Amino acid sequence: ENYTSFKYLFTYATPNDEFMNLIDGIDTTNVKDISYTFNYFNYSGGKQTDELDLTHWNVGNVTTFNRTFYYCAKINNLNISGWDFQKSKDLDYFTASSDFNTINMANCNTSTITSFDHFSYYSSKLISIDMTGCDTSMATDMNYMFLNCSKLTTITGELDASRLQNGFYPGSSSNPFGKCASLETVYIKNIYKYVGVTNVAKFSINLAETKVKDECLVYIIDQLPDLINDKGLTATDKIVLTLPTTNTLTAEQVQVAISKGWQVANTTY
Repeated sequence: ENYTSFKYLFTYATPNDEFMNLIDGIDTTNVKDISYTFNYFNYSGGKQTDELDLTHWNVGNVTTFNRTFYYCAKINNLNISGWDFQKSKDLDYFTASSDFNTINMANCNTSTITSFDHFSYYSSKLISIDMTGCDTSMATDMNYMFLNCSKLTTITGELDASRLQNGFYPGSSSNPFGKCASLETVYIKNIYKYVGVTNVAKFSINLAETKVKDECLVYIIDQLPDLINDKGLTATDKIVLTLPTTNTLTAEQVQVAISKGWQVANTTY
């Protein structure tokens, strides 16, 4: 009960029923570091497991979470809903390269997190993540957040992009949705609300590699800043919203972005 670090605690561990019961009974109240705790968990020869449910873990005193579930293998679902990240600043590589099909982190306290760098990148089996109630308003970095999550279709909740320092353009480390070829549902709000935008391409938003549906695109367009009236720019030719080729937006819907000074690519009308 007095352990303050779980770093590497279950690295390469192969779970069975007895082992999973042990995890259920652990008191994490005083733990401050759980980085790498499940690093390569179930990676070597373990059987497929339906769920890793850690909702009962008290992580309110943890300051270090990076790579907590790095390369965690053969587990269909991760449930950490309600986790309290209030004493941490980053969730870098948190579930990167893991085998989870679904991640439930609904109602987690992420209000202090400034970096989601490589959060779940190369998680090639991830289909959906529930971030309902997760406050990302302090995040300045979502670099490669979901890079190469090729099966990811759904991000539930809203990603607050009010403090992001870069846009989502291909070839850039700042693109959180790079190579997310299946992504259909993502809602992004307060885009660049507190950021001093300049007329440089890094503030572009490129969703061409995705299949984000029209409903979400309309929401995102509504949340785009007015580059001329709100951000005071006189030239906006380098700042481009590139739509997925699957979009069927009307000229009227796209005009909302254009009226805010955005260039728009991949229109279909």
